[in-house]
Amino acid sequence: MDLFGKEKSHSTKLKDEDTNKKINELKKEDPEKLKRIKEIKDAGLEVIHMIQRWGMSENTALDVEAAFIDLNLLTNKQRGHDSDKGMIWADELERTFKRPSFEDYPNTPDHQKFMIIKINQPSIDFAGSVYEAVRKSWKINLNKAKQYPIVLAVKYGIVVGVYKVKEWTEDGGRAYFDGEDAPAEIRNFFFEKRIPEEYRNNQYPVSYCDGRSKAKTKNKN
Repeated sequence: MDLFGKEKSHSTKLKDEDTNKKINELKKEDPEKLKRIKEIKDAGLEVIHMIQRWGMSENTALDVEAAFIDLNLLTNKQRGHDSDKGMIWADELERTFKRPSFEDYPNTPDHQKFMIIKINQPSIDFAGSVYEAVRKSWKINLNKAKQYPIVLAVKYGIVVGVYKVKEWTEDGGRAYFDGEDAPAEIRNFFFEKRIPEEYRNNQYPVSYCDGRSKAKTKNKN
C-alpha cells in the first residue's frame, strides 16, 4: 500500500478483501501513511496507485524509492535504500570525499564496539536535530543493539554525531535509544570523519561494528 512505492508485480489494484487487513497493518506499522490516506479520503478523493517506473531491477527500484523519500513524496519511517547517497550539494559531496576515515574496531578508544546509523538531511530537518533523527525509529534486534554502547550518526558517509547509549527501548515494533554526547576522546576519534569503505557500501541504514565480521547489517542475527 505504499503511496508512490515500487511495485513487485504487474498488478496495481488492491483487492477489496485485503483492504481491512492492510489498514490494520498500517495502524501498527506505519500510522503516518494511514494518516495520509485518511487526509486524501477526507478531501473527497481516492488513493491511486501510480507506477513511476517499471521493468527495473530490485536494486534500481530501491534507489528510486530512496530518491522519493528524500523528496518527502513517501511517508516511510525507515530511511531509503543507500540513504547516505541521497540528495547533497555538490560542494558538500566534494568535501566528503576529501575527509579521512577513522580506524575500525578494535583500534577504537578503549576498544569500543559501535553502531553506525545512516540518516540524511531531510530526516534531520524533520526531527529538528541530528540526535533526534538518529535515535528512532528502527527495526532492529534490540538485544543485539544493547551490546553496542556507541552510536554514530552518519550523513552521506560522514560522522555527524557520536552518542553514548543509556538505554534502548522498543515501541510498536520499532526501537529507539536515549543517550548523550560521547566522551571527548571517543567523539574526537569519530566526529567529522568518513566511515570505512565496507560500511559505506551497506544498503541497510544500520551496521553493527565489532570486528567479528565486517559490516554486519541489521538484517543479520
